[in-house]
Amino acid sequence: KYLILDVRTAGENSVISISDKNSMHIEIKDLFKKENLDKLPTDLPIIAICHSGTRGLMAALGLKQIGFKNVQVLKGGFIALAQDNTVKNAPIR
Repeated sequence: KYLILDVRTAGENSVISISDKNSMHIEIKDLFKKENLDKLPTDLPIIAICHSGTRGLMAALGLKQIGFKNVQVLKGGFIALAQDNTVKNAPIR
C-alpha cells in the first residue's frame, strides 16, 4: 500500500497522467492548503513525483517538516521514468 502524489501542474497532468488507483494529483501550489493535506494518508508511504524531481523533492521536504513520516521522492521524476522505460526493460509476455 502506498500513495503516488503527482505535484505537477494541471497542464502537465493532462498530457501524461498516472492511472494507478493509489495515485492522487495535487499541484504543488495547492498542496499545503488544509483541505488538500487532509486528503493525504498518514498511515501509508507517499511517493512524490513531478516532471524532473525538483518539485517532488520540495513537496516531500515540506510534508516531512509538518509531520508526515514516510514520504519519498521518485528521483528524476517523469523524465527518469521515461528514460528507464526502454525495450530492454519491457516485460516479457
